[in-house]
Amino acid sequence: MVTIKKEKILGFLNLIRTGNTIFSYVVALAGYYIASGNLPGIAVLIACLCVPLNVSAGNILNDFLDIKYDIHSKRKKPLVSGVINQKTAFKLSVILFAVSFAVSFFFPEILLINIFSIILIIYYDKFSKNIHLLGNVIVSSLVALAVLFGSIFARNAGRVIYLALSAFFINLARELVKDIEDMDSDKKTEGKTFPILYGIEETRAVILSSFFLTFFPFLILVIQKDTTFSYLGFSIVLILGFISIIYTAENIKKNASIIQKIYKMIMVLSFITVIF
Repeated sequence: MVTIKKEKILGFLNLIRTGNTIFSYVVALAGYYIASGNLPGIAVLIACLCVPLNVSAGNILNDFLDIKYDIHSKRKKPLVSGVINQKTAFKLSVILFAVSFAVSFFFPEILLINIFSIILIIYYDKFSKNIHLLGNVIVSSLVALAVLFGSIFARNAGRVIYLALSAFFINLARELVKDIEDMDSDKKTEGKTFPILYGIEETRAVILSSFFLTFFPFLILVIQKDTTFSYLGFSIVLILGFISIIYTAENIKKNASIIQKIYKMIMVLSFITVIF
């Protein structure tokens, strides 16, 4: 009995992508802190819960709709393996979306952006296999919106806009790298991702273009001589960027996992660079 409960708990945590969910909440709160210079109060802490609620609901819905694809190559996933019941998962996704909407209903500042985010998530989950680059753009836009989410309360987006733009471009590059990594399994399920339709070399070009655009918002801060901007942190980000370019140029499919990890580190360090 204890083993079964533990298995279900671990399955649930895997289903909602716990790490990404927590990070999305931190990102939203960081957006508020960067914009206002103040630690978030109770109202902000509650309102920003919409972000992880949407991320969790979206991840569950995505796995629910992708069962017919995952059964061929990702049999350890909670819904495919049967650890989590499919109907239960779908109901949980609906509940989480509903709770997110209910929370935002009490905060007019974020109501519209939250509804828009929910619509984008559902659209992506439903059609992601057939909208190739648009799907990558949607996911990246959701990341950028999460960054802006907290800043809405501060009524001063300021530097957060630069950070949101940077997050958009680095995540777009990461999504495309992931598509290259998943090419073999996506071909089996007739997926129409960008690498499958246009090839690895064309995708590599888009990845590098998006990656270079990641640094453009930070260059604006450098030009403006922003005194709150950490140049040491930016230097580390540049070094990581140079390393990722080497891996991307050599064998992007083989190095896909490493490149994605480097991109995640760049995103985290980018926040630290602006915050500290």
